[in-house]
Amino acid sequence: MINSAFKKNIVLTSLSAALFLTGCSSWFYGKSNQIEPSERPIVTDSRVQTAILWKKNLGKGGENQVLYFSPANIRDTIYSVSANGNFYSINAQTGIENYRLNLGNAISTGVTAGGDFLFLGTQNGDLMALNQDGQVIWRKYLGGLLIGKPSFADGLLVAYTSDGEVSAFNPADGTRLWRYHSNTPPLSLRGNASPVIGGGVVILLTDDGFFTVLEVSSGLPMANQRIANISSKLGFGRIIDQDATPKVNNGILFGSAYQNQVYAIDLQNGVPKWQNESVATGQDFAISPTDIYLTTADDSIVALNQENGQILWENKQLRGRQLSPPVAIPGRIGVVDYKGWLYWLDSRDGKLIGEQHIGKVRANTTPLVLDSEIIWQLVDGQLIAIRPQ
Repeated sequence: MINSAFKKNIVLTSLSAALFLTGCSSWFYGKSNQIEPSERPIVTDSRVQTAILWKKNLGKGGENQVLYFSPANIRDTIYSVSANGNFYSINAQTGIENYRLNLGNAISTGVTAGGDFLFLGTQNGDLMALNQDGQVIWRKYLGGLLIGKPSFADGLLVAYTSDGEVSAFNPADGTRLWRYHSNTPPLSLRGNASPVIGGGVVILLTDDGFFTVLEVSSGLPMANQRIANISSKLGFGRIIDQDATPKVNNGILFGSAYQNQVYAIDLQNGVPKWQNESVATGQDFAISPTDIYLTTADDSIVALNQENGQILWENKQLRGRQLSPPVAIPGRIGVVDYKGWLYWLDSRDGKLIGEQHIGKVRANTTPLVLDSEIIWQLVDGQLIAIRPQ
């Protein structure tokens, strides 16, 4: 629980390193600025085998629109959506389709499950709630585009739109409980980070480089401190790229400012625990009980110690292969490259320990991890269930 001292006087170390355009979306330059992909490595250690359980083609994946789709589950049913509005209910074990329907809207987010409902955003700025039968329970116009998945926890639904507005809703009927507006810089990249809900607060990283803590019942700001400060030398104004959704473990928040640093903040008092300016990521990262795993702008895979932020290992064998955000399961780290190859690394030392060709393209979101399988949605709309062995 954040104490009153944090409400009144949170102090965060200024992060002054510039976030340059290198590694940002190719639309800015009109062409790709990805580094040349490395050759696919030869994996001599194949201690991890991957079984492909089933595949499902959902439809348009949103690759050309830089959209981020990932599935959700309620018990043993998977719910997922395509960019052109196909909504699916799928048996998690068999991949058999329970039903599909078209929502009649282009979709902007993946699916969030909360209680007995499913939530997602549309490209015309609506937040939609569906029941498990696919019936639309309510719909609210948000004003801005929802790119990151809505967040659900502690009976609250929170949406963060591209115009900087954060709104909290009653998930059952769509009643808006409060809203908070953050500043949006004149020039910013479309981020897909989702808010974090827990401990009586809502935490978000804003497009203008702030770490913001809101009181969960009212939306009133408890802390609003800059953690990334950009001064452009190119005459385009400021660009902030904080696309990684923050993670919380044991009262410590972990985040990353792209091309800047990875950091940890103690949520009890707002004091920065550590910052590592030698590494950063612009997409979601994974955590274990003790470590952090991320992919960098050049597609190196890096592990950090949660206690002090020190680099534990770094694997550069997949540089330039446009890696997905990593997934962490006990003893293993998984990533998917731009050719649909899934690679497993040993979480202790970063060595490659397995590979499997699961598709034709990359994933740009983390997978859904269930007890007996992992469900990954690729950018071409393929939904794939795998089981590492």
